[in-house]
Amino acid sequence: MKHFLLALAVGLSVTACKNEPSPEDIGNDYLSRARVQLKASNYDAAREEIKRLREEVPRAFNAREAGILLMDSINLAEAQEELRRIDSVMRVTPETDKVGFDTVSNHFDNACQKVKFYQRKLQLDRKKREQH
Repeated sequence: MKHFLLALAVGLSVTACKNEPSPEDIGNDYLSRARVQLKASNYDAAREEIKRLREEVPRAFNAREAGILLMDSINLAEAQEELRRIDSVMRVTPETDKVGFDTVSNHFDNACQKVKFYQRKLQLDRKKREQH
């Protein structure tokens, strides 16, 4: 009987120690998928992966912290792409069309400010992460 109970206890402890992925491993999978989407310029899909990370793996603290930096990178890349688009429109808009040129110029200035904002935010968030 003692051997049976010992075998049962060992069997239960072995089955209880399944190789389930840790929250950090799961979180890193979400980050990997978000990075792939960012590289493909699929900004909404990348944001969705980070959103799912936050909702589905709340205990993956390191992955969530890395997700903040990745979200900054997504926003920065999208702002830079917007700036390039506006710049190309600005190059073909004749300066004689004062209203059109001023409008495009205003959008260009706003896009520049957005890029600067996300660059500063990314720097600040990196510094915060290094302090942890």
